[in-house]
Amino acid sequence: MLSGDIDDLLSLLALMIFADKRVLVDEINAFVRLADKLQVARDIEPRLSEAKLSVWFETNKEHLQTALTRDDFESWLYERLDRLKPLPDKISILAVLCDIASSDGEVHVSEKALIKLTADRWGIAL
Repeated sequence: MLSGDIDDLLSLLALMIFADKRVLVDEINAFVRLADKLQVARDIEPRLSEAKLSVWFETNKEHLQTALTRDDFESWLYERLDRLKPLPDKISILAVLCDIASSDGEVHVSEKALIKLTADRWGIAL
């Protein structure tokens, strides 16, 4: 996996935190923990430690929050999803998105919409 792919993947996962317009510690912790597990499962090298994933999140959070408010958000998202499309086992990525969404005890309609947009773009029936 190339570094651009890793950024696209982490961006997708982190977007789930911002989708409901509430940033909660449980979701950030889930992002870090699940992104780390995903790296291990996919044998991604170089692997980012949980500390580096936290730094990545803090470095990119403002950009991602802004992306959600862009008029061309869907185009912006689809560009990233299309670059990730060649990855195998996208079902596991969708599962991680669902886990992040539910980590605060509630799956908001906007989180469901992000999961649906992602699955539809990848041609995966939910």
